[in-house]
Amino acid sequence: MNEGVVYAIRHVSGQQYVGSTTRQKQRRKEHWGALRSGNHGNSRLQAAWSQHGEVSFEFVILERVAERTSLIVREQFWMDATRAAGLEFNMSLAAKRRECAPHSAEHRAKIS
Repeated sequence: MNEGVVYAIRHVSGQQYVGSTTRQKQRRKEHWGALRSGNHGNSRLQAAWSQHGEVSFEFVILERVAERTSLIVREQFWMDATRAAGLEFNMSLAAKRRECAPHSAEHRAKIS
């Protein structure tokens, strides 16, 4: 299956973190697990979560993408759109693939 999604972790203020994945349910669990434990890799998102709590956030699908090869392009589009509006939590200016390098056993244990 080549389908993927561009998603956002959206705060009630409108600020959002944009990402993409071919593993939608698993990716949400990974983010929520890291945020709940206070160990998310994105310090801006973690700080907002810690200050406002889980009830202030939602995981939303911004776009379904038919071909995996288009995911990064579409993620970048959404990152640029939110940045232009001053609503981003993303710390990097460029979209990049996480799935290229598998997690270490230690990292998988942390996020489980």
